[in-house]
This record gives sequence, structure tokens and C-alpha cells, in this order.
Amino acid sequence: MRSHKTFPEMHRIVPEGASGNVRVEHFTVSESASRLTALEGGRGYVPPGRYARLFMHPKASSCMMSDTRFEHLSNYEVVRSAHGEVLIAGLGLGMICHPIARKREVKAVTVVEKSPDVIKLITPTPHVRDDGKVIKPPSWSPPDIEGELRKQGWNGHG
Repeated sequence: MRSHKTFPEMHRIVPEGASGNVRVEHFTVSESASRLTALEGGRGYVPPGRYARLFMHPKASSCMMSDTRFEHLSNYEVVRSAHGEVLIAGLGLGMICHPIARKREVKAVTVVEKSPDVIKLITPTPHVRDDGKVIKPPSWSPPDIEGELRKQGWNGHG
């Protein structure tokens, strides 16, 4: 049983694969393994089920992102409060793109991802409405978010 119906089951959307130093793999948490995570309590609990995870280095033993309950809890408020034109820094598994793109209050979704390998593995999946896009500038640098906010009338305070 999944923890938040807000988020899709990414193993059904993103196929396993590797590109450069990035890989996606699917994994299963059994009933017994889930009970062990319950002993840790709190956000560490992982319900039994099938999940996806993203590694940035194929031989690394820890993942950069998964679609487990912890990630759902960490990202729920971001999805809930999204409206207007949404800028997402980092694609990850694309997990938050789905529910954000489905919201009526959201006009556009732009994802800035600096890894061409992440883009290659994740973007072929149907996860953002037609006006959403993934941006990978030739020489990537963080967007000028403060400048964009100032253009929209933000004065730099509060």
C-alpha cells in the first residue's frame, strides 16, 4: 500500500536503465523488510511494495532519490502549494512533476536539470503536460531566481 496517492508509482512509469553515471532501478520491499523499517519509526518506515530509485553513480550504494514514503512526505507540501508557473530545480525521478502538472492551478511547469543523463533516462516518460518542459542549457548555471522574482514585483524582503 502506497503512503500518498498524490504521487504515482514510479516503477510503473520510469523504466530501469543506465546512462553515463546515472541509473534507475526498481526494488521491492517485502513485508518483513517493511516491519524492520517500522522499528526505526517516524519517516523511515517504508510500506511493502515496489519502488524506483535513482543513483547518480552506478557503483554507489546509496541512492539520490526514491519514491518511498519518506520522499512522499518530504515533497507533499511542495506539490500541495504549487500554483501558477512552477519552476522545479532538479528532475530526480520526475515524481513531483506528475501531480504538479495535473493541478488546475498550475499554468506551466519548467524543470531545470543539469545532468543530460538524468534527462535521457527520465524525460521519455509521460509525466508533464504539454506546456511543461525540461531545460538543459549548453553551459548550465543556476537560474537567476531573485532576478525573476524582482521582475514580478518582489522587493527582496519577506
